[in-house]
Amino acid sequence: MPDEVGSLDEIASGLQQLRLVSGNVSYAEIATRIARQRAESGMTGHASKVARTTVYSCFQPGRARINADLVAEIVFALTDDQSVAAAWRVLCLEAHAGQALAVDSVSQPTDAEAVTDKTLAVDPEVAPASRSGVPVKEGRRLVGRPTPQFTVLMMMVGLLANLVPYYFSQQYFADSFPLFFDMIGTAIVAMVLGPLAGVVTATLTVLGAAAIGLPTGAAGVVLALAPVPIAGALLWGFGIHKFGFDRSLTKFILLNVIVGIVCTLIAFTVISIAFDGYAMHGVIQGKVESAVAAGIPRTAALFMANMFVSIVDKLLAGVIALLLAGGILHKHAPTELVSLTKPADNSRQVAREFYRMRPAGVIAANP
Repeated sequence: MPDEVGSLDEIASGLQQLRLVSGNVSYAEIATRIARQRAESGMTGHASKVARTTVYSCFQPGRARINADLVAEIVFALTDDQSVAAAWRVLCLEAHAGQALAVDSVSQPTDAEAVTDKTLAVDPEVAPASRSGVPVKEGRRLVGRPTPQFTVLMMMVGLLANLVPYYFSQQYFADSFPLFFDMIGTAIVAMVLGPLAGVVTATLTVLGAAAIGLPTGAAGVVLALAPVPIAGALLWGFGIHKFGFDRSLTKFILLNVIVGIVCTLIAFTVISIAFDGYAMHGVIQGKVESAVAAGIPRTAALFMANMFVSIVDKLLAGVIALLLAGGILHKHAPTELVSLTKPADNSRQVAREFYRMRPAGVIAANP
């Protein structure tokens, strides 16, 4: 048996991972499959139905209880493997009890194989198999859950990812390239770790950029525009972690466009009030002057120039964050965000075959 029984939050997290490896199946589709399974087992009428919201709740953290039988039905709907479903039921019951239960006292949801203590043993050599969706413990935390040390490290890396490109763009390309490259790290941190970590990274970036701008007198401009990166951090963080903009590539792109629009509105307001409409960037100001010479009102020219640059800049930051989340940060990023970089082909079959080939030590069933 594992040394430490997983929590219900870890069960929910594992179910999300399993849903991902099974093709990011919708909750409504899972409910439909469960109803079909129940009907095939002889259950009729209203009893065979399960609400989408009931299924959805099993995947959410913070639950005081989760129906172990329903968890088993969800896992079977995703894998077509009764032995895996039975093992998940045991894990769920253990999480409820807060201690390891005698496995032979747990009745199985079907007449499938019995699950024994040995089959639930976790081999340290295969602990990373939690990628399959099984909530395997590594030390005292679920594999993939960021530690405080990792969070601090990520924010420091995000700070550098903001300041280094920003410094070079302002030092060498300010008169030839209109992008800022000062929110790439903020996007990465906010999408992977959430809005609070993103805001901390954005705030540190503002202070760092202000220090860089002291010799040229640009520190006041940087500080005045501080609400821009902070708004970006909040939108990226809540957009991914709260409002599900990572559920499809279209929504993800829309999120970055929204970030660009909101940042434009804030920057435009600050520039108009505090800097008398001067764009604060040589290339952008040149575009504004050209538009004014063509007969476009200065206010409209300033807004459009900033809007174009901001949307491109935020789309670039978002794409880089997405690629990193699906690559080297995939163990810590939200599963649906990672899935955008790894579309599954024949994923239900892949999930089923993965479990059939599960190595010794990972949850298995004795015939």
